[in-house]
Amino acid sequence: MPTLIVNVNVDDDSRHKRQEPLAWQESNDLLYLVCFALQLGALFSGLISGQVINRFGRRRTMLLVAAPLFLAGWALITFAHNYPMIFAGRFVTGYAGGTFPLAVPIYVSEVTEDALRGVLGSLMVLMLVIGMLFSFEIGRAHV
Repeated sequence: MPTLIVNVNVDDDSRHKRQEPLAWQESNDLLYLVCFALQLGALFSGLISGQVINRFGRRRTMLLVAAPLFLAGWALITFAHNYPMIFAGRFVTGYAGGTFPLAVPIYVSEVTEDALRGVLGSLMVLMLVIGMLFSFEIGRAHV
């Protein structure tokens, strides 16, 4: 089975590094599934978020998703002792992250004036895409 490897500096000289395996030793298929859990949660939220928004309202849905689901997902990821906990945390944060792009533009378009509706309705999506571009650029700079 493949092993996750961590580089640990033994001293200040970067040429002398030792590699120590983490406690988790799992198959690559499980790692791929954990990586895919975020997108799977977002896909699942896209299927049912419309009904949740209509039933509980736009504002209440955003409040229920923001604090409890994001915090629960990140708590699962942070305090995970095994891969199923990480999978569950990533799935929950994916669900919460998939609900927002649907709920926010609907809510903003309902509460704003006609003159500002188009600008403010698309502003959230614009900021989301700018955030993705920013994170890709940071990742590219570190490759």
